[in-house]
Amino acid sequence: VMTTPAPFASSDYAYTREYSKVFAQLFRPMTPAFSEIWLDGEKAASIETWHKEVDHHNIDETMKYDNGRGIILDHPIEPIYGDRYLPRKFKIGVTVPGDNSID
Repeated sequence: VMTTPAPFASSDYAYTREYSKVFAQLFRPMTPAFSEIWLDGEKAASIETWHKEVDHHNIDETMKYDNGRGIILDHPIEPIYGDRYLPRKFKIGVTVPGDNSID
C-alpha cells in the first residue's frame, strides 16, 4: 500500500495516511513467511508494522466478519486470500485529489 509522502497537515492528508495504514493492515499476509528473512538459521530481518496505530478500527474482527456482500473464506489462516495470494505486482495507492506523487 502506497500513500502520498507529502508532509501536509490538512485533514485530507491525515485521512489518507490513516486509511492507507488500515488498508495495509487489512490486506497483509497473515503468515510470517512474507515478513521474515532467515539466513543460515538466524533471523536476518523482519518488518515492523503500524498495527497499534490502527487498532481502534478492529481490523482483524472486521476482516473475518461476513456481511453477505463479499467473499470471506473459511481458510484458518488467510480469511481474504485463502490458499492464494495477490500477484506480486498488485498495489494499492491512496492519495488526495490533485496529488499525483504516488504515480
